Amino acid sequence: MEANKSTILLLDDERSFAEMLEEALAGEGYRTQWFELKSDGLQWLLEHPVDLVITDIKAPGMSGLEFLARLRLSPQTRDTRTIVVSSNNSARIAKTVMRLGALAVFNKPIDFPDVMSSVNRLIREDYTFDVNPAKTAERGGVIIPGRETDWISAIEERMSLIESPRTRPAERTERTGFIAVLDDCPGYRELFSTLLQKEGYDVVAHEDKKAFLDLVPVFDPSLIITDILCPGMDGVEFIKQLKSREKYRRIPVIVVTAYVHEGHPSVQASLSAGAYACIDKPIIPGELITMVRKALAHSR
Repeated sequence: MEANKSTILLLDDERSFAEMLEEALAGEGYRTQWFELKSDGLQWLLEHPVDLVITDIKAPGMSGLEFLARLRLSPQTRDTRTIVVSSNNSARIAKTVMRLGALAVFNKPIDFPDVMSSVNRLIREDYTFDVNPAKTAERGGVIIPGRETDWISAIEERMSLIESPRTRPAERTERTGFIAVLDDCPGYRELFSTLLQKEGYDVVAHEDKKAFLDLVPVFDPSLIITDILCPGMDGVEFIKQLKSREKYRRIPVIVVTAYVHEGHPSVQASLSAGAYACIDKPIIPGELITMVRKALAHSR
């Protein structure tokens, strides 16, 4: 096929998968640029505008969620069209990335003809075609909302087909935004995220509080859970800086620390800085969920 002038940025830490995608895209006439690390791809993108980005979610260093968020922060990249490919066959992942601006979501192993069809339509700016929840529930597939489509409703319809009534979290009358989990310990980030996702919340986790401050405008979290003592910016300073910004003073912050019952000065300092509550590590799952619900109700 005769090459066209469209360039597609590929971000995936699996080089073998990226090579297959490069070959398929070359067959459609596209030029490609691949990076293993999303931070490298983001830096390159600032100097080399592209027609489309295809990225995975989990990878070393910057995650796919942070990459999407940082795309939206920069005037140079905020309108960049993106497709996400993920090994996590989860409607919740699809819902999360599309809240961050992704236009399509595919599950690995991908159907290359389906991906190529979507790439061609997105390059032509023809975003609109039917959302087929039955198809996506059956084998992943693609979700691309039309310009006039309520894509959250479309994805929630897909979720209702994927999750059985026994496993689906109880429906809430209100729509809660992201809950941010900030902890330098990967184990705690994973634990908190799992507990919250089982309750139906959308979660973004990050180890660096200073870096996450830059991402608050994009994620606009409804609640933040953070530890206190950690490398770099500690929890107390994070709360102070968050609450110093008038727009974000409303966001409740729950501090999780091993020092609640030891009378550590950082606990009182966190409350004085504006934390909603402090709970002890190791956590009791039911206590954390109860506190989350109370904090969200209090902030409304």
